[in-house]
Amino acid sequence: MNTCLLPFARSVRALLLFGWLLLLPSITLGTSLDPAYVGAFGYGALVVSGRGFPIAQCYEVAQFLIRDGVSFIPGGGSATLNLRMILPLAQTVGTCFERLKVEKPEHLSAIKDAWLVFKIWPFFDESGKRIAMVNQPWPLGKGEEPTISKPCMVFKNIDEITFKWDHIGCSWEIDLGEDFCLLLRKAEAGSRMFASFHVAYEYQKLNGKTDYVYSEALASCSIEIEAPVFPEPASSTPTR
Repeated sequence: MNTCLLPFARSVRALLLFGWLLLLPSITLGTSLDPAYVGAFGYGALVVSGRGFPIAQCYEVAQFLIRDGVSFIPGGGSATLNLRMILPLAQTVGTCFERLKVEKPEHLSAIKDAWLVFKIWPFFDESGKRIAMVNQPWPLGKGEEPTISKPCMVFKNIDEITFKWDHIGCSWEIDLGEDFCLLLRKAEAGSRMFASFHVAYEYQKLNGKTDYVYSEALASCSIEIEAPVFPEPASSTPTR
C-alpha cells in the first residue's frame, strides 16, 4: 500500500503538513550491485538520477551528473527523481540496524517495527517557487540536516530479506509516486533538494501514539534541478 501525504497541498489529501509518508511495497529481491557503482561513487554513497532508474545490475554513467558535490537532475514536465543507496563497506541493513539499537536504546522496550528511511527535503513551495536558503550552507555535508524545510519520508519495512541488503533503490514511479513528481515538475530551474538515508525503529509511547528513532545519516546527497533538456522517460519496472 502506498500512502502519500503532501506538505504543501491544501486538498483533502494533505493529512500531514510536515511531509510525505510513503510505504514502499515494491522493491524486488536478489539482485547484485554492479561493481562500477562502487568504482564511481565509493561505499556509503547515496546517488541520485533524474535520467532513469539506476538499475542495480547495470551502472550507466549517463544517468548521473555531479558537479562540485551536487547532483543535477532535469526539471520541467518530465522531471523525475530516483535514488540508490550503497551502504558502507561490509555493512548490511541488518548490521546498521543493530548498531542503531546499541547507540540509541532508550525506547527499545516499546519497539513496534523497524524501517529503512529515505528523507527528501524540497527547497521549493507548492507553486514551484524556490525557498530562500538563508543561513543554510550548500552543498550540505553528511550528517547535516536542513533547517528551512520539512522532509518527505519514504519508509520500507526491515524484515528477514531486507536485513541482508547492502544496497537499496528508490524509484519515482513506484516508491515516490505521482504526487511527488507533480510537485517536482513545478519546481523552478535552480531549485534545490537534499536527501539522506537512515535506518529507524518505531516505538509506542505511553499515550498510545507512535514515534521513531532514526540513525544518523548513512549517506546524503545535495540535489539541484536544471532546466529540462531530456525527453519524457520511458516507463520501467525497477529492481532493488
